[in-house]
Amino acid sequence: GRGQVGGQLVVTNRRLLFGPIDTAMSQAIVFGGADAIGVPGAGLVKGVLEAYEPLKRKQVFLRHVTSVEARGNGGLFSAPGLRITTATGETIDYGIVRSTTTPNIHPGNRAVRDQAVAVINAAAQAARGR
Repeated sequence: GRGQVGGQLVVTNRRLLFGPIDTAMSQAIVFGGADAIGVPGAGLVKGVLEAYEPLKRKQVFLRHVTSVEARGNGGLFSAPGLRITTATGETIDYGIVRSTTTPNIHPGNRAVRDQAVAVINAAAQAARGR
């Protein structure tokens, strides 16, 4: 999870896409109710959530990816990670788990993360024409 927000990575032949879990329905229910009963600061909290970068979709063109590397082996508070570096020097970190119910510390997450690193690296090389 990007910023501990669950989501899904999708690799195409040209792009890497991150789609966070859709929280629009739950936000509408919570904040609609909070506004209706006059909870102070509800609008501020809603604005912060809407601006929170990990809750936004992200796409990276694979031809701009210069490296993908494994980071960490996971622990109680963080999943095994991967770091993507682009040609502009931007770094993007993702934590990788087998499923939404798999604990961060589960040893099977490392194999899934390593597979993700290999798939993204291969797709990036193909997109760059190598």
